[in-house]
Amino acid sequence: MDKQSGKDFDRPQYKKLVRRMKKDDLLYIKSIDRLGRNYGEILEQWRVLAKEKGIDIVVLDTMTTNGCLLDEALVQRARDVWRLKEVQITLDGTEEVYNRRKAYVNPQGSPYRRVLRNIGLLLDAGVSIHARLLMDRDNEQALYALVDELKALFGEKPGFGAHPAIPFENAGTTPESYTEETRSFYAEKLLALQNYIESKGIEQQGLLKHELLIHSCAADGGGLTNITPEGRLGLCAGNPNGSIWGSIYSDAADEEVLRQWRERKPMEGVCKTCFAYPRCILLKKCPAWQEHCSPILRANREFRCRQGILSAYEDWKAAGQN
Repeated sequence: MDKQSGKDFDRPQYKKLVRRMKKDDLLYIKSIDRLGRNYGEILEQWRVLAKEKGIDIVVLDTMTTNGCLLDEALVQRARDVWRLKEVQITLDGTEEVYNRRKAYVNPQGSPYRRVLRNIGLLLDAGVSIHARLLMDRDNEQALYALVDELKALFGEKPGFGAHPAIPFENAGTTPESYTEETRSFYAEKLLALQNYIESKGIEQQGLLKHELLIHSCAADGGGLTNITPEGRLGLCAGNPNGSIWGSIYSDAADEEVLRQWRERKPMEGVCKTCFAYPRCILLKKCPAWQEHCSPILRANREFRCRQGILSAYEDWKAAGQN
């Protein structure tokens, strides 16, 4: 498994994978942006894999992109060849804010307008769009104006939905940024923006989870591992070097490390009455949960569940009318 950054294809594990694969092998890609981030290079690698080596490729139907570099040809390929079903695109303000922040090199026209055009192309091609509205300390009002514009442009198109988010470094996913001041600043503002999106009718529809949760994340799930550039195997994507259990060059496994990364934190304090429990990460060794979880994450999970209930109800009503 290749987990190195996809900024280019100069990746040791990817090259090793390509060398080992032969005609009629099946290559699964979690999402097209896991293969690479440069669309021109993706197309060339796709040609090499599919045409020259005769490998069958399956993309697990999602992509995360800034949306700016797409065009009509790539949208058609995304639908017909990559068989994408949904795309997440991040926006952090209206045209003035977005273009100023992105600082694209030698942009032709407005990058923001190109992103909106490409959202329309994807929706027309039957690809669902999840617009991730990224909030920070400086763009709150711009996001409300952005919601109004998105509603006007895409509110009537099936498959479009928006949800607010906060930057990764402020999301409470590392001990360094997980401060009480950060949590209190964002909690109220994020929920207010969620409610505004919902009032406009363009909220991202949630899905109810029907299966029983038996593990916390990939680290204790047993179905995914991370390969470091040195060929070592780690359990945690956020801390692979701190969760090493083996090597691609050996069949030996460190059973003690595997056991430690399956241990859950005890249910105590707020966990006993938390809406999100047990659907949250409560591993003792998880680097993201060293102290306590975030009100933002708890409120977000409740919001998603509520949306899932409403979506399931609407689907039930529609099925009864057919």
